[in-house]
Amino acid sequence: MLNPNILNELKMANFKRWGMHFGPPALYELIGACERENPTGEFVLKKVVHDAGDFGWLAFFNEGDGGEYAVGEGKHPDEAVARLWLALHRRKESTERLKESTERLKVRLLAVAAAALKSDERRERRDEPENSGGAYG
Repeated sequence: MLNPNILNELKMANFKRWGMHFGPPALYELIGACERENPTGEFVLKKVVHDAGDFGWLAFFNEGDGGEYAVGEGKHPDEAVARLWLALHRRKESTERLKESTERLKVRLLAVAAAALKSDERRERRDEPENSGGAYG
């Protein structure tokens, strides 16, 4: 069961649904969306029993490389998978923003370097002797 807060987060993150659906997304839709965000690795949905006998759910991708990964937790399977999708989506957005910032920085640096070269060329021309015809010039 997805609580209203998670539903609102999905809406704010532009969670895309396939076809004409009403109501909260089904578990299979959430799993499919996670797999579109992260097409590699093994999707895992796991029931976790705590010491007090209560339980929750974990959703994650087993990447096998020990690298950074996202995890979704919840009281219900669909809540855990929705939280996983939100984590994957945020990571993807963050990566895209970083790439865009890096490209803008490259453009600025190239412009600064070009301006510095032009300035150096002008300074060299100004510092050259006017008569460069040699010793007899």
